[in-house]
Amino acid sequence: MGINFRLAKKSICIVGMLIVAISSFFIIANANRNTNLARLDNLIRTIELPDTIEIIAIQSAVGDSGGNGNHRTLRSVMLVRTNTTIESLSETLVNLGFHHMSMAVRNWEYPEFNIHQATGYQFRSPREFQITFNELKSVDEFQGYYFIEFIR
Repeated sequence: MGINFRLAKKSICIVGMLIVAISSFFIIANANRNTNLARLDNLIRTIELPDTIEIIAIQSAVGDSGGNGNHRTLRSVMLVRTNTTIESLSETLVNLGFHHMSMAVRNWEYPEFNIHQATGYQFRSPREFQITFNELKSVDEFQGYYFIEFIR
């Protein structure tokens, strides 16, 4: 009877240690992801755009890019208002050191970007990722509003 009690006690200790180890892994992974997301968000907030481009809002989140399937792509979306074209806006960002997603160049210092014409108050990526911009809820005409999606 004493052997079974020791075996049960040992099993409970092992299971407890496994639970603590697995929980720690997820806590550390989540904290690391949030730290990286904060870094991306801070980088995007330091962008100085010309006076012809007004930054309305910036929001960041973690979502799916369809790449490796881990749903951990870091995204920061900047909502801007401007009278310039998408091409001119893209050229401005390239001149600042960013790379358009269509370029084959990878620069890990700066995230890749893509520009989308705003058609509503929600930014939606092709991969079911979305961010709501309340700043656009009262807007009726979306011409001149663009979502600049930064991905890392």
